[in-house]
Amino acid sequence: MSFNKPVTKMNKTKAKKIKKKLLNIKPYYIAGMAMVISALMGAGMLRSPAIALVAYFSWEIFKDDLENYRVLHLNLVGLLAGFVAMAFAGIHFDISIFRSIIFFFIGWGMFQLFEGDIGGGDVRLVTVLAIFMNTVQILSAISLAAAVGMLIGSNLKLKRVPFGALLIVSAWLTFWIVRF
Repeated sequence: MSFNKPVTKMNKTKAKKIKKKLLNIKPYYIAGMAMVISALMGAGMLRSPAIALVAYFSWEIFKDDLENYRVLHLNLVGLLAGFVAMAFAGIHFDISIFRSIIFFFIGWGMFQLFEGDIGGGDVRLVTVLAIFMNTVQILSAISLAAAVGMLIGSNLKLKRVPFGALLIVSAWLTFWIVRF
């Protein structure tokens, strides 16, 4: 084993192959997998389908943003409905419309100042997530998505990074990890 080999960065060709593989994964596969895993983890008969609904629309948002750099309204409404179903099924959320409004106006202000660098779909996604995630969780998700986006963007020399896709993944991670 040689320790003198330089560490190579991921090239765009390899990144495109990974992107293509991710885009080929169907949302209902993700939803089914989420339902089975949550049921095995003891989520129950009401919670598992609600989690699967959120997983389905999360993956739709992920795929659409990765492929087209957009977050569709229908997917946001589906994500919102899934979160509401999870709340009715008994999953604890720190629900706050006020926090969501604050994050919307912060995002809208950034959208106005840096149009082209931040998209309206990203602002709407943060607004929906802020209803159900506490302030620490949403700030952690935004920070993680931004850090990963900067790493990916600089590593692959990209001008645009699908922030919504990164945000939805980081939101899942921070929701289940950051519990205060």
